[in-house]
Amino acid sequence: MPSKARADINFGGAHFERSVCFRSFVFPGRASFDGATFSNIADFTEAAFFSDADFCVATFSGAASFRRVMFSGGTNFDRATFRSTAHFISASFCGPAGFEGAQFCDEGHFRSATFSDYASFNGAEFSAITTFVQAAFLGAANFSWAVFSDNAFFAETAFSLGASFNSTTFSGHAHFEVAMFADSADFTEAEFGRHTSFAGARFARLVPDFRDSELREATEWHDAEWPHASTDRARAQQQVYSYERLKAEMERLKKYADEQFFFAKELRARRALERRGSLKYLLNFAYETFAGYGQSVRRPMFWLVILFAAGAGLFALTPTRKGAPLAYDEAAALSITNLISFLPYKPDKGTVDGLSPLAKIIGDLQSFLGVILLFLLGLALRNQFRMK
Repeated sequence: MPSKARADINFGGAHFERSVCFRSFVFPGRASFDGATFSNIADFTEAAFFSDADFCVATFSGAASFRRVMFSGGTNFDRATFRSTAHFISASFCGPAGFEGAQFCDEGHFRSATFSDYASFNGAEFSAITTFVQAAFLGAANFSWAVFSDNAFFAETAFSLGASFNSTTFSGHAHFEVAMFADSADFTEAEFGRHTSFAGARFARLVPDFRDSELREATEWHDAEWPHASTDRARAQQQVYSYERLKAEMERLKKYADEQFFFAKELRARRALERRGSLKYLLNFAYETFAGYGQSVRRPMFWLVILFAAGAGLFALTPTRKGAPLAYDEAAALSITNLISFLPYKPDKGTVDGLSPLAKIIGDLQSFLGVILLFLLGLALRNQFRMK
């Protein structure tokens, strides 16, 4: 029986100038390619690593193929650099898999890969299209601080207890804290079984697509950054669909604050679908400006103060009653009672007598706008403290 020392393979720091083929190779002991440089194609297709595999700080200048490779022990690709396409399609990681700080300069494909233990892509950089379609994460998956500069596909990913190999599976915690998605993030048909966090994540251009996906109550969105509402109709429609789905999921989970947040985002995206200047467009604009889509307490309060100050100023500075301005205290009292006209308290009859037609019009306008702003203030307070 060979000794452990003979079973181990060490290519640490090696420089492979030509294409290398380890197709279907069996590595019975620890295999170290730590710091190795592959100047051309590196083919490990269907290789089997029965112990730890170390590719830490390795550089792959040509295409790297790890299709259908079995990693039985721990796998370390931390700070590895893939300058060309990297294929891990249908690869099986039975132990912990580390890709922390790895750089994928070209496309990275993990379609149908299985991660049976902890998988960490913390701080990894994906410069081109990245696919984890139908991947299975049976342990915790960490994509915190990862950067996706192009399309990221997690479609049919399942983050749930129990393996489902028809979809990508996240059975443990899924971490996307402070991850940056520069383009589309496709999580359609994904399943999330445990704690999932997108806290601090940044979606720079497109809203992540969770249609037909299943989220869990332990899903965190705080401090996430969302793309600006698009003026392009096609992109705005995509935003509407994506926010609709997120809103529906939050409603199902009884997470009312998140539901309101995504509903406001959906309404803002819908504005681009309306003809500029149309009634629906103007009402949408007014709802955002004066009430923050029912989420802001400050906005209606601000506009109430402006309306009060404007009315009091007009009453105190213009010929309001019998050709003369009102005293400031009378002007202020008249302005505030106009705003709360639905209450039984009314201004002094002596103040009202002799008001100019313009002053009466201003008062009626204040009363009309005051009712609307007070309603919006009440709506915002209700949304702030409502429990479902």
